[in-house]
Amino acid sequence: MKILVMKFGGTSVVDEAGRMAMIRHVIREVEAGFKVVVVVSAMGRLGSPYATDTLSSLVSTSVLPKESDRLLSCGEVISSIVTSDLARRKGLNVTSLAPIEIGIITDGNYTDANILRMDTAHLIKKFETYDVLIAPGFMGVSKEGFITTLGRGGSDTSAVALGASLNADHVDVYSDVPGVMTADPKVDPDAVLIPEMSYDALIRMAEGGARVIHLKAIKLAKAHRINLRLRSTFREDVGTTVGER
Repeated sequence: MKILVMKFGGTSVVDEAGRMAMIRHVIREVEAGFKVVVVVSAMGRLGSPYATDTLSSLVSTSVLPKESDRLLSCGEVISSIVTSDLARRKGLNVTSLAPIEIGIITDGNYTDANILRMDTAHLIKKFETYDVLIAPGFMGVSKEGFITTLGRGGSDTSAVALGASLNADHVDVYSDVPGVMTADPKVDPDAVLIPEMSYDALIRMAEGGARVIHLKAIKLAKAHRINLRLRSTFREDVGTTVGER
């Protein structure tokens, strides 16, 4: 069984155009013979009704960390169900996963939990029925059974962890940029795509402030030798491939 993990960020799922582009990518991979886990972030950024920062703004600093994680997890859960509905309407054999079904087991460090182990054997079983599984990113479940969140960039970490546990052929991280660029294209119009780079080079860029993928996810990808690709939701080319160089 060939498995692919595809992660889509908030700008990819915020509106109908982005979600349609996302589904076209998923259809392409299913037609190529892959079983696919799609990891989705919450829809949009601060100001969008279901974005993580918008949900966070609804409560005060007195909210308990355990309560905060339950609240913030709602954005990704909503996104996963909306995505699953659209994928089903477009003909895909798909289901969405509840947080407890994802298989990410964490400690109780609420709002910035650490992954203790992965329990994804049941996802292989689900692939006997479905071609596509939609997972809300950014979250796990503690040993006690409570929802936890993985901190900033947690959906990237979710995707890489799932890719490692499922022995995926690739983990593709989609965003609104074509991959890793020589500079911020919004600042430097002459910035060009870097087609290949090492884990270590990407770690250095992330430590320097580059935001294509979260640092914790890159380090996890390096530890498990994940075939990582950083791509654009709105383009067909592969983007930047990351590995041992």
